Amino acid sequence: MKSKFATRIKTFFSFVFSKAFLINLTIAIVLVVLGLFISLQMLDTYTHHGVTYEVPNLQGLTYDKAEIELKRHHMNIEILDSVYQEEARPGEVLEQMPIAGRRVKEDRRIFVVICATEPEKILMPQVTDISFRQAVSVLESVGLKVGKIEYRPSEFANLVLEQSHAGKRISLNDQIRKGESIDLVVGKRGNVGRTAVPELKGAVMDAAIERLRGMKLNLGAVIYDNTVMTREDSMQAKVWSQQPEPSSYRNAPLGSLVDIWMTVDSTKYMEITAPQDSIEFYDGLPSE
Repeated sequence: MKSKFATRIKTFFSFVFSKAFLINLTIAIVLVVLGLFISLQMLDTYTHHGVTYEVPNLQGLTYDKAEIELKRHHMNIEILDSVYQEEARPGEVLEQMPIAGRRVKEDRRIFVVICATEPEKILMPQVTDISFRQAVSVLESVGLKVGKIEYRPSEFANLVLEQSHAGKRISLNDQIRKGESIDLVVGKRGNVGRTAVPELKGAVMDAAIERLRGMKLNLGAVIYDNTVMTREDSMQAKVWSQQPEPSSYRNAPLGSLVDIWMTVDSTKYMEITAPQDSIEFYDGLPSE
C-alpha cells in the first residue's frame, strides 16, 4: 500500500513540475489577468469613470428650458415638488438639487422644485366671535394674511364681527387660495375712536404693517421710488415718507389708511423726524 501511495505522490509532483504543466499554468494566468484588465477598461469606458460635468444654474428657467439645458450637460431632470410663489412664473424652477456648480456624472438626475400654476387651496377657518388677536393667530397658522381692518361700534370690544375676502363674505370651510388676505370687522365699545399714527420711517414693509396693526391702522398705497428696480430691491426697501405724518396724538380714525413711500436709498430715511418713544405703542391692541 505504501509503495502505491508513494508512487502516486511522485507521479503528481512530476506532473506539477513538468514543463507542459508550467507552460499551461502560465498561459492560464496570463489569460485571466488579461481578461480582468480588458473588463476593467470596458467598465471604465461604459461608466465614464472619472468624467464629470458641472451642474448648470436652473433657477429662474421654465421647466422646459431647464430640461433642454440639462440635456446639453448630459443630465436628466426630475420634479421633486411644486410650490406657489406669487412673484414667480408658473413652471419656473425655484430650487434645485444638487446646486449649481457641483460636478456629477453623466445621466445624473437633477431634482427641481417648480412654481405651481396656482396656490394651494385650503378651507377657510372661522375667525368671527373670537378676539382679534386670536383671529390673527388662526389666519397665520393656516397660511392666510390679515387684510384691511374695519372698526365698528359694538358692546364686545376687540371681537371679530365679520370676515370677508375681496369684498365678499367668506364662511367656514369655503375654499380659498393659500396666502390670500382676509378683511376683518372688529368691535369697538362706544364710538369708533381715534388713534396715534406711528413712525414708519426706516422700517421694512413687514415691520411697517406690524406697527400699523398695533395701532389699529391699515396699510394704504405703497409707492416705490426709482431706486427700487428688482424684486430683491423691494424686499430690502424701507419707508422714507408716509401720509399721514406720524403723531403721538390720537388724530387718525381707527382703521384708516396710511400711505407709504419706499426706497433703498438710505440717505432718505436715516434721520427719523419723530422719536419712537414719543408715540404710545401697545402690545397688539390699544387700550380702551
